[in-house]
Amino acid sequence: MIEQTWSRRPALVFGAGLTRLINHRAFVPLCLGAAIVLRLAWVALVTPQPVSDFRWYYERASELTSGQGYSVTAATYWPEYMIPPVLLSPASGRTPTAFWPVGYPAFLALIFTATGPSLLAAKLANVALSAGVLLLSYRIAARLFASRLVAGGTLLLLSFYPDHIAYSSLLSAEILFLFLLLLGVALLLTRPGAGSMLAAGVVFGLACLVKPQAIALPALCLLALRWHPPRQKFGGRHAILLYLALGLTLLPWLIRNYRAFDQFVFIANNAGYNLYLGNNPQATGGYSLTQAMIDQFSAIPGEAERNRQAQTLALAYMQSHPLETLALWPAKLWYLYGKDIRGVFWNEYGLNLTDHGRRWFAALKIGAQLYYAGVLVAGGLALLNLWRARRQTPIPLLGLWLCLYFTLIHLLTFGESRFHFPLMPWLMMFAATLLLKFSREIDYESRPQ
Repeated sequence: MIEQTWSRRPALVFGAGLTRLINHRAFVPLCLGAAIVLRLAWVALVTPQPVSDFRWYYERASELTSGQGYSVTAATYWPEYMIPPVLLSPASGRTPTAFWPVGYPAFLALIFTATGPSLLAAKLANVALSAGVLLLSYRIAARLFASRLVAGGTLLLLSFYPDHIAYSSLLSAEILFLFLLLLGVALLLTRPGAGSMLAAGVVFGLACLVKPQAIALPALCLLALRWHPPRQKFGGRHAILLYLALGLTLLPWLIRNYRAFDQFVFIANNAGYNLYLGNNPQATGGYSLTQAMIDQFSAIPGEAERNRQAQTLALAYMQSHPLETLALWPAKLWYLYGKDIRGVFWNEYGLNLTDHGRRWFAALKIGAQLYYAGVLVAGGLALLNLWRARRQTPIPLLGLWLCLYFTLIHLLTFGESRFHFPLMPWLMMFAATLLLKFSREIDYESRPQ
């Protein structure tokens, strides 16, 4: 018994010290301040040029600001953006597009209206959104787990999360989408009422304009929060109000797409394309584009028609090759969850580095991957502890539901590590529950099994 106590002492001492730190009244402002300083320092010191779809977002936002609409020219595409020329329109001049969702370019355009096209303004907006992500994660964790300690642990982990810091200097939709997702959930965790449901519907509608897969998130959240702690009293009228507000938020863009393409287009013209990338004879489980695929679509006129043809081909392949489709799922899971260095990678890609600089970025990647691995291990251990104590302490499962939902989407399409970005706060919430074990708020081992 004495031997077991001594073997546990370092963990208990560390846990007790961390508990005192998090419970200090100055912890939240100091942690948030340190997180903001880190992100501002990264933005100031690491200045990549936007590449790939980040450059697309910047230029489309600049054109929206100048009144050219959400459109493209032939020069917009390959090879500068690493985007397949299958997207080229045979029409001359500018052609309306909806290949990528309009949400993030429109957000940047709002900023550029005040500042003019500015990479610095866009990156400072990332820092502001990141601060919002941190605060919302703290509040949601406190509400779901009824614990200041879990909330503080979540804030601490997210504040110093390397890849989250690295995304501050990228013109990527990930931070905006995560902010909107957390804001929508936070509104659902307030007292259920018409006002909160309508506001949540607008927020989730904006999230759909950034990433269309958000369309099912409100229903998922309503069910998870009703069936699991904190057991919000949602009913059918709440769902109706929420989706009414969501639909009205999307309606102007849906009308625009119908006028632009003379057919119904739900937000973006890339769902079929993404489905085909993950389900075709050359698919690897990740983003893989071959010359054969480019040739296959190059003769099809029109963005919407190419998207429809890609979806038809993908579904046909999945139906005729079910075993091959399922066999790719482990690879898709690896591409989705195996690494967590994408933010660091895209910063490196946008810089003209010397050998010395590349060595620094190699070290950053190793550090980011180790941090991520630690969060995954801690989250897995925490889930085991929570499961063991589930009879005495019901588990808030919203975060797990969200992880399963996004995982399913990418098992059906393809895996890419930046797609797990919106899941990290939820994984960190579970990892932070390990602090409860050390703090004796919940002593899982002393409870009868």
